[in-house]
Amino acid sequence: MTKYIMAQPAITRFEWETKVAVSALKKLGVNKEDIILVFSYVDKDSKKVSKTLDDFGATTFLFSDTRTNSERAYIPSLKPYLMYRYLSEVNDKDETYVFMDSDVLITNNEFTNQLHPSNVSWYGSNVGGYLNYDYIVQCDKGDKILNEMANIVGVDPEWVKKINNNTIGAQYMINNPSYQYFYKTYKDSIKLWEYIEPIETNYQKWCQEMVATLWNMRVFDVEPKVAESMTFSWATDEYSRVAETNIFHNAGIVDNNGKEFFKGIYVDNYPSKRDLIINSGKGSDYYATEALSALY
Repeated sequence: MTKYIMAQPAITRFEWETKVAVSALKKLGVNKEDIILVFSYVDKDSKKVSKTLDDFGATTFLFSDTRTNSERAYIPSLKPYLMYRYLSEVNDKDETYVFMDSDVLITNNEFTNQLHPSNVSWYGSNVGGYLNYDYIVQCDKGDKILNEMANIVGVDPEWVKKINNNTIGAQYMINNPSYQYFYKTYKDSIKLWEYIEPIETNYQKWCQEMVATLWNMRVFDVEPKVAESMTFSWATDEYSRVAETNIFHNAGIVDNNGKEFFKGIYVDNYPSKRDLIINSGKGSDYYATEALSALY
């Protein structure tokens, strides 16, 4: 049985956001024990956040965040860190997971019956446009960046070139991941960030956690494979695009200046009913409708 797993801090923003993601999975008939939310403790309200989602229909876990202050400076490192904690302390059984972000809605999960990841082959969404070999080398200082990052993770740049058309990320379907894999991914994501952050380049720096997640598959003898059935639509796409994909990612809206729903302003509070009634003509409308149904 496929399990769906998400990792994030236990704050209000991720309380309402994971509710929307969990609601979408429940509509597809996914059971509570197969929806796993791994939270990090942030403040006195974190236990409430975890319990709220447990009551809502997910299986939740709450871990202290023992990363150093310098490690926390690269915020996305929390995701592989929490996976490392979960796999090392809760469940290291041979499981198949859809590993996803909390701002993702699964609209049709038939792909989980069609794809069969193994210990040596994992699937994921195609993110080549902003992560693959071709993308990296065309960036400013691309060749140097590629070689230095590959050296940090411990992979051959030729392997990155070889998997150019199988560059996966964002959503993954993985089997029997080890805590050692996620521990190295967490540590490498920080090293990659510390390397790339001061460099003047048009390379998309914030994705180092995705780079570490993908490239460490090579270190742990796993072959990444693009699954067309895991293609996703964005909040910025035309609304009609949502029906053409099995996965919707509520990302791409960068400010609150347009008609679209902008998640970034709802950190300490839920969006209101009024906030979720929008008509932008974009995929964002779909997310707002699903959020309205889940939260109210």
